[in-house]
Amino acid sequence: MKTIRFLMVFAVMAVSISVLFAVEIEKQTLPPVSQLASENLQERENAQQDWQNYCRSLGTDSKLRQTACEEMLKVIKTKETPVEAQIWLIRQLGIVGNDNVVAEIATFLSHDNFRIRDEAARALVNISGNKAAEALKHSGSQLAKDALVQLNSDRDILKKTGNENTLPQGLPYADESVVTAWMKKYDQLSDFEKAQTLAGLTIRKDKQYLAYAVNALKSNDELLRNAGILAMGALGGVQEIPLLLEQAFNGTNKELAKNILSRIVDKGFDEVLLERLKTEKDTGQFEVIADILSRRYNNSLLPILLERAKATDTQNRLALIRIAENLATKENVSDFVDVWELITDRGQRDQAEQIIARLVNGDSEPVLKKRTEKNYADMFSLLGRIGDEKSIKEITDRVFKRPLDSGMSATPELTAAALRAMCNWPDGQVANDLLRVAESKDFSDADRIAALRGFARVISLPNDRIKIKINDKEKIALLVKGFDQAIRIDEKRLIIQRAGQVRHADSLKFILQYFDNTELQDTVIHSVLDLAHHTDLRRSNKEDFVTALDKVIAVTKDQGLLDRAKRYKDNF
Repeated sequence: MKTIRFLMVFAVMAVSISVLFAVEIEKQTLPPVSQLASENLQERENAQQDWQNYCRSLGTDSKLRQTACEEMLKVIKTKETPVEAQIWLIRQLGIVGNDNVVAEIATFLSHDNFRIRDEAARALVNISGNKAAEALKHSGSQLAKDALVQLNSDRDILKKTGNENTLPQGLPYADESVVTAWMKKYDQLSDFEKAQTLAGLTIRKDKQYLAYAVNALKSNDELLRNAGILAMGALGGVQEIPLLLEQAFNGTNKELAKNILSRIVDKGFDEVLLERLKTEKDTGQFEVIADILSRRYNNSLLPILLERAKATDTQNRLALIRIAENLATKENVSDFVDVWELITDRGQRDQAEQIIARLVNGDSEPVLKKRTEKNYADMFSLLGRIGDEKSIKEITDRVFKRPLDSGMSATPELTAAALRAMCNWPDGQVANDLLRVAESKDFSDADRIAALRGFARVISLPNDRIKIKINDKEKIALLVKGFDQAIRIDEKRLIIQRAGQVRHADSLKFILQYFDNTELQDTVIHSVLDLAHHTDLRRSNKEDFVTALDKVIAVTKDQGLLDRAKRYKDNF
C-alpha cells in the first residue's frame, strides 16, 4: 500500500483530509461540479478546495459520509459531468468512502477512460479491506493488479515505524551513495519499480538522473510513461520542451503532459513556448501550446490568441477565446465581441456569450459600446446573458412589440432575438414576462415552450440568485400556473423537477398530485427525494413526507432511490 500512496503523493494526486466536527449534510449545498474541470486554473483549484472542505466537514459519522458518497456517485454517473470532475470526485470517494461504496467504485475499473480506471484503483487502495481487494482482483487494469499486491502486503515499513527505510520507497531520504548504488541496477528493475524510482528521484530533484525520465517516455508501460512525464516536472527544463510537447500532442496522457508543461520553472521556458506558438501551423497543436501558456498566466499570449481568433481562416474561434478568458479582463471585451460576431454556429455562439458575460460580470456597458445597426438584433442574445438593468426594458419592449423611446418599431427578427434574450436571462427579473409569453396565444408554440422553460428555470432559483422579492410559497404558486400552460410532457417534467428545488411544503403537495401519472412518476419520485433531503423541511412536515416516502418505497425499482427513501423515513 505504501508504494501506491507514495506514487499518489508523487503525482500530486493524494488529498489530505483532516477530521473535524460533523455537520449534517442535509444542511449543506454540494459545491459546483462544472468548475472542477475549468480551464481557469484558479477556478479549478477553488472548486477542489470547496470539495475538500465539504468532505472535511463530514466528520466520522458513517451515515453522513455514506450520504456524501451517494451524492458524489450520482454526479459522477451524470453524462454531462466532465472527466476531470469525475476523476476528482472518485478521489474523494477514496477518502470518505468505506466498504459500502466499493462495488460502485469497482464499476469504474472497466471504464473506457484509463484515467478514470486508474483513479478507481487508487480509491480502492485508500479504502482498503477485503471487499476492495476482491474488486481489484477481478480488474484487468495493470495499476489495479499492482495495487492489489500492495494491498495484501504486510511490509508497510512506513506505517509501522514512521520511516521509509526500504528501496525504492526510501530514495528521497537516502544518502547519495545509496542512491548511486541503487541506480546501477535500474535496468534490471521491473517497470513498476522504475516508476517508483523516478518518483523518489523527482522528490530529490536530482537533475543528473534526467536521462532516466527521458527514457521512460519511450516505454510501452503506461504507468512508467506517466512517471517519466511527472519526473520532467522536477528534473526537466527548456531542453525537454519538444519531448513533452510530443506527449501533449500525441501521448496517451495528454492532460498530464500539459499540466507538467504548465508548471516547469526554467529560464526562457515561456519564450521558447511563445516562439513555437507563433510558428505553429497545426490548429490542434496551436491550441495545446496556447492552453499551456494560459495556465502559466503568460500575458504575452492574449494578443496572439485574439488575433488568431479573428483571422478569416480560423476554424474554431471558440476554443481560442476559451483559452484567452483565463488572461482577459473587462478591457478586452471589445475583442471578444468581435470574435463572437464571427462565430456562425449557434451552439458555439451561445458558449461565447457565456464567456463574455463572465468577463463583464453584470455590466453590459462594454458590450453596448460595440452595438451597431448591423448587429443590433444579434446583440439582444448577448445582452440577455449579461442580464443587467441597462437592457431589460428594451428587451421586454421588443418582445411585446412596444415602440422604443427612439420610435423604432418591432420586426419579427427583433422580436425573436429579444425573446431569446429573455429566455437566456440569468435571474428572475423577467420571470413574469416569460410566463406572460407562455400564456399568450399571440406567440407560436415554439416561442411559448422556450419561454416556459426559461420561466421554470429562473422562478425556481435560490433566493440569493433570483434578484426579485418572492418567497418560496409564491414560487410554487407560479410554477403551478406554468404547469397549466405546458404543451408537452417535457415541460411538465421540467416544472416538477424544478419544484423539487423549492424548499416548501407546497412543493410536495403540488408534485404528489402527479405521482400516479406514469409519464411523470419517475420525475415526481426524484423531486420527492430532493425535498426530503432537507432535514428541517422533512421534519416540520413529517406526516406529509411519511406518506410521500411510503409511496416511493412502494413503487420504485431503483435500489439507490429505495435506499434514500428508507433512510429519510427512518431519520425524522
